[in-house]
Amino acid sequence: MLQLFVVMSNMKKHLSILLVLVLLFLLTACKNDKKNGSITSGDEIYNKPNIEANEPTESDGTIKLTAIVTDINSSTKMMKLKAITIDKSNKLEPSISGLQYDLSFAQASSIQDKHGTQITVSQIKLGEIVDIVYDSNSDYISKIAISDKAWEKKQVTGAEVNVYNNTISFAGSTYSYTDQTESFYKEEAEYIEDIGKYDVITLRGCSNTICSVVVEKSHGYLKLEGVTQFLDGYVSIGSSRVMIVKKDMLIEVTEGTHDIELSKAGITATKSVTIAKDATATLTFTEYLQDAAKKGTVEFTVAQPGVSLYVDGQKVDYTQGVTLAYGTHYLTIIANGYETVYDSFVVDKLTMSIQIDLDADI
Repeated sequence: MLQLFVVMSNMKKHLSILLVLVLLFLLTACKNDKKNGSITSGDEIYNKPNIEANEPTESDGTIKLTAIVTDINSSTKMMKLKAITIDKSNKLEPSISGLQYDLSFAQASSIQDKHGTQITVSQIKLGEIVDIVYDSNSDYISKIAISDKAWEKKQVTGAEVNVYNNTISFAGSTYSYTDQTESFYKEEAEYIEDIGKYDVITLRGCSNTICSVVVEKSHGYLKLEGVTQFLDGYVSIGSSRVMIVKKDMLIEVTEGTHDIELSKAGITATKSVTIAKDATATLTFTEYLQDAAKKGTVEFTVAQPGVSLYVDGQKVDYTQGVTLAYGTHYLTIIANGYETVYDSFVVDKLTMSIQIDLDADI
């Protein structure tokens, strides 16, 4: 009996030692797993925004945020925003964090412009940079203000987009944009690289970074046909653009309605055209070719001696008839002792005469 007791006692000792070894192994394994990151908490699995780093939280639980407005739903009173991080001194470049927010403005007690004047939600446009205060528990916005940290450039034309270094240049200045920069056209997303030189745009940003681009007017194209008579003449688009007429030319034009005028050698042709975004409008001028082929002879009678006459910039011999195409022509009269006279006349007959007396009107 004594021998059996000893055996059993030894078995208990071995079993205790084994249990201790197993426990030590498990404890060591847990420590190693935590160290290697294989055991995670729920917070680590869901990458929540770092509120302390990006959103100053007040003692009452409200959060302040600077963001780009990317969508406004008046029916549901919801606003989508993309967060911007700006250094407090506003000297460093801002960063567009890319964090998206869906917040309700149903309980917003204050909506202001950057000067502190009360406005309505309808006056806040897509692409606006706003400072907001919202409740972190309910996601309700209490205050909205157009940010005074941001700049705004309206009615910008002639902007040049460089997709290789992500810059937009205009009026001698160059600004950077990123893949987080928001761009809109009539409340829909727009690719920045599709913005044309003749688009009308609004830019908003902080420091040298563009945070949002809004295309107020995009562009389409104008094709000219039946312009043989006007080749190497001029085409005017409104009052601001003039270019040489070339064969098969396709012109980028701001969307909207424009007056188009062709002119060459005193012949002019004017039509109106409406340009739609990304569409091509065609204007045909073949009906002007018949009149352009017609010519008339103009007899000039000059009262004073030593007068020089120039028609459309070319000096003419007015002692004999001058043959000119139908249409408007421009006359310059130069004589010693008299002021230079500039005038115009229209050839619309086979023969016509013009009397010139420097003491009287033409």
